[in-house]
Amino acid sequence: MKKLILVIAAFAMASVNAYDALSQKEKKTDPRHQNIYKDVKIETDELIIEIVDANAQVEFSKMKVKITNKTGDYILFKPEETEFVYDFGSVNAKGGLTVINGNNELIEPKGSGSRVITAKDDTRFHVEEFTVNFKGFYRIPVNGKTHPAPDFQLPASANDFTAGPFKVLMTNIDKKTQQTSVRFKVSYQNDSKHYGLVNQGKVVCKIENGKEFAMANSKDKVVLLGDGEEDKFNVHFQIPAKETDMQFATMHLVWKDSFIESEVSPLRVDQVKLAIDPDKTAAKNK
Repeated sequence: MKKLILVIAAFAMASVNAYDALSQKEKKTDPRHQNIYKDVKIETDELIIEIVDANAQVEFSKMKVKITNKTGDYILFKPEETEFVYDFGSVNAKGGLTVINGNNELIEPKGSGSRVITAKDDTRFHVEEFTVNFKGFYRIPVNGKTHPAPDFQLPASANDFTAGPFKVLMTNIDKKTQQTSVRFKVSYQNDSKHYGLVNQGKVVCKIENGKEFAMANSKDKVVLLGDGEEDKFNVHFQIPAKETDMQFATMHLVWKDSFIESEVSPLRVDQVKLAIDPDKTAAKNK
């Protein structure tokens, strides 16, 4: 009798184990099942990098990269240079698979930024761990070479000018009594080791009596340009009517240190291993 009970118990246990194994197999092949990974934080002399909200299904792997710049220079992050490393190989933008990344992220001195990166175009991403290899971090000094630019007259006597490797074209202007907005297109050309920075917050508007006024939106973005790239930017000024009528006055944009060229240097960041978080994964797939 005892032998029969033991046989039945062993059979039952084997059935449970077989069911659990089958259940796990079904989870691994279920395209809706999602693995959630533990958050990771690493720090270097220049950066704090946090990987949060990392998750994966069969057909994709996604994570958010939060970056804090500890330096007094700019930090450039090129998401397309990131690699997701699996047992079956590496996934990056230059390989056979795709890393979806959006634009580059320029992080101001002592500032922060983030990018969401997604690997796709395969069906083997539902794994318990993988490695992230960061190769796309660069430091761009703020104290690069300043290229002087000629004062730009408004109303414009000419629509374009050059400042070293920068070429600038006015594309639109809106003049009113107490405010003036001007839109420019800028292109930069040098080599892959250098970047051009256009800090439109530096430009001032000089009126006929010689007074200078800072830009109203002086916290506007800094334009970052690699070799052969172009972008657009705006300058906007507000001047009281008692000073001048901007709609009819002759004014000049004084560029000061708006056009800067710096040589970039790559930053070393160690590989990061992401491991599954069993509790978060179980809660996500209830």
